[in-house]
Amino acid sequence: MADTVDKAVLKQVQIALQNADVELQDINKKIWSNPELAYNEYMAHDNICAMFENLATARSMNYQIRRKTYQLDTSFEIEYRKGNGGRIVVFNAEYDALPGIGHACGHNLIATSSIAAYIATVEALEALDTSSLPGYTVRLLGTPAEEGGGGKLKLIEAGAYKGVDACLMVHPVTQGNNDESIPSIHIAGPESLLANNKIKINYTGSTAHAAGAPWEGINALDAVVSAYVNISLLRQQILPSQRVHGVIANGGERPNVIPGSASLHYYIRSPDTKSLNTLTDRVFKCFEGAATATGCKVEFEWINNYQELKNNKPICEAYMETLKAMGHNCVLSDREVKGSLDGASTDMGNVMHQVPGFHALFQIPTEDGAGNHTHGFTAGAGSSEGYRRSIVCATATDIPFKNENAFAQGRPRRPRKRIGIVTKPQSGNFSTYKEPTPLNLQRVDFPIEIYAFQYWIENLASWPEDLFDVGQEYGAGARYHSRCVDETKSSLHLAVSAFSLAIFGRANNAYEILQRAEKNYARSITELRKELKVLSNNIIDELLIATMILSKYDNIMYGFRVRKSLKPLPPARYSGLPLLGSYAYHYKGTASLLQVRQERGYTQNVPLEKAVRRTIIRAHLLSGDPVPEWLQDDTYGEPDPALALDYLMIKAASLRSRSIIVINQGNRGMPSFIRHGEALKMVLAEAQMLDRLFAEWAENIPQSYKFITHKIPQHNDKKVPLEHHNLFFDRMFHSYATHGHAVVWHRYRAVRLLINSIEMDLLSQVAQYRPENPGKYLELSKVCQETINNLITDLCRGIPFFYLLNSCLNHGQRHTERAVELDDSMTIISSQFPPLMMAVLLAWPITIAVGIEGVPPDQMEWLKSRLQAVTQMVGSPMLQVTRK
Repeated sequence: MADTVDKAVLKQVQIALQNADVELQDINKKIWSNPELAYNEYMAHDNICAMFENLATARSMNYQIRRKTYQLDTSFEIEYRKGNGGRIVVFNAEYDALPGIGHACGHNLIATSSIAAYIATVEALEALDTSSLPGYTVRLLGTPAEEGGGGKLKLIEAGAYKGVDACLMVHPVTQGNNDESIPSIHIAGPESLLANNKIKINYTGSTAHAAGAPWEGINALDAVVSAYVNISLLRQQILPSQRVHGVIANGGERPNVIPGSASLHYYIRSPDTKSLNTLTDRVFKCFEGAATATGCKVEFEWINNYQELKNNKPICEAYMETLKAMGHNCVLSDREVKGSLDGASTDMGNVMHQVPGFHALFQIPTEDGAGNHTHGFTAGAGSSEGYRRSIVCATATDIPFKNENAFAQGRPRRPRKRIGIVTKPQSGNFSTYKEPTPLNLQRVDFPIEIYAFQYWIENLASWPEDLFDVGQEYGAGARYHSRCVDETKSSLHLAVSAFSLAIFGRANNAYEILQRAEKNYARSITELRKELKVLSNNIIDELLIATMILSKYDNIMYGFRVRKSLKPLPPARYSGLPLLGSYAYHYKGTASLLQVRQERGYTQNVPLEKAVRRTIIRAHLLSGDPVPEWLQDDTYGEPDPALALDYLMIKAASLRSRSIIVINQGNRGMPSFIRHGEALKMVLAEAQMLDRLFAEWAENIPQSYKFITHKIPQHNDKKVPLEHHNLFFDRMFHSYATHGHAVVWHRYRAVRLLINSIEMDLLSQVAQYRPENPGKYLELSKVCQETINNLITDLCRGIPFFYLLNSCLNHGQRHTERAVELDDSMTIISSQFPPLMMAVLLAWPITIAVGIEGVPPDQMEWLKSRLQAVTQMVGSPMLQVTRK
């Protein structure tokens, strides 16, 4: 980081702010004068967007202005992009007010400061020499509903912060008793802004006449009062840094009616998420005790969860350096600062757990030192001095990002490569299991966990965007929730650490790394058991992802454990949840967590649940078990071909389960010849009907899902080296709009292959019970065989698409731009090994296909060679075991 502030940069920032002063004062006044509550900030949204439309015209600036973004009517995004690549910096603008007291938290000043910082950053970068930068993107993001509404949580879920390198904002606080000796600006930390669980508690009793027959009622208000008193008693036993506070939202309608329902709203706060979970469990016992004492039923409704702040230190230091150069007081820690937001919370904390972030507090004078959320603070937020201080903060917020290297500090850096360390997938390293050899960890510059984590991020967690939601699955969710450095050591963090060490250790053939992986795996199981005991709405997503990661871990470590005669940890149970802690049970544990989420009414995370559900469906298809009924509902988003295929795969899993039962019964001999024949006919009819549904799915597929079949002309042989010819089964291959579309088609073919194979088995069985008409069943079997031939040919022709470089790396390339022949725009990556993440996507459909009876020998041999390559890349010997 530079020792001194770049005066030229500072000057350009100040010029830009001076030029925009009229517009900034105007927008500040408009927002302050028209306070709007959470998710209803329509005037602020429109006024800010209109301001930038006028600036774009007046100053010829290429602002990209997007209204009503990320499925929120009052969110917006203003973007300025220069060049290709580079850093993406986001300024958050809050602008919601409080009921009855207007902008008593000064969100008009937050919006103004972020708008000013955005304008100054863009114009200063334009005025300065940025030729050394590959490019840059600066965004102003409108973030509604911070006051309890969790607007940024919805923005995170919608992907607003995806790929962002840093996110910044500042927040006004009171100057206390207007003591000028107090530093005017300081950095918010966990001592001031806490993690926060917001819940609604509903008690249900029964009504009765309060004077005539009160003994016939169950008083829900009594439960509320009891809960309130319980928590008041609990407060003397909690830490000084923790807070529990609430209001009675509903206490009944009339004095002469025993209330049959009553409710409270409570906020539970603690310095960090781990201590918050413990405190929340204690508070819940207060609520449950009140229900037990009064005979009421209690239900919990989670509103949202705000996480604690995690300020990025290098950004903080650059910010302080700038402010001090400008002659302002500033401190890095707020522990000694009076007048800060002690005990408050913000959804900016959730953002800072996803991307490097910065959240400063700046003080404004108020009458009699009035604090936030008072009428006095509202007046201070509308004062000229409040505006002036917000602009000072904006000036300092721009400066850190001129220096690319300084800005980059604080992020997990890519480890320097060392001899003997594999940091990219190496084809062939995952072949038949070899005895691991020691790795000299003394030569490694960083902890080996950092190398492993980076390897996982680059090769298995950073999925191409063209996979949409069918390929990214829970790996993307794990990256979303997990970080390389996690002081809480949650089960998810430990599971990701174990998994990344496992794949990294196998890639390096390093025994010591695999041993470390086993230790972290054991610790993850231990933490998982603890977390299940305090299962709540705010941690269930992490537990879902953790159980899926643990299942993957057991899969790839199978060969290592067999070779070393290591046994998996003993299974664990908690509160009726199925076994957790062993490969055979992780999927069941994940499914049970989904069921618990439904039963307890936890907030649904549709993208994650859809991804987890798809994995469970495929696991059931392989194992021959039916998918549980509660996983078969239609609450997983808007209908599309991929979701429609999910429902068909659920039916296929049920068909396979029933066919296994009925065929096995026939092989063992049944007491009733006729009864078994009828059972076979029923399952056969089900298979035939399901095959027709799959055919209709393919016939009715939207045009965007259609694929093109290409033939490699003879004159292209010189462009396709001889060693690459085995990549193509018959000199023909398919191209798809995206890899996501290709994945959907491959899963369709694999499952329909399975259905036709089942149908052929059933036909041979039924023919034994209907010998009078063997020709009919023979003809039906020929139809099934023809379907299998067509499907397997299409599957073989679709596989090379995953080896081609053009769309694997150039995610923005449109389908119509792909070459028809293998020319310069369509390059083969490898004739033997696909990219690692593509191998992951190919594993399941190929595993299904090679287990199908009736696949022609040539296609079978070719598919087995592809499966061997995929198995080597994925590092999953369990693939072979599952197939057998």
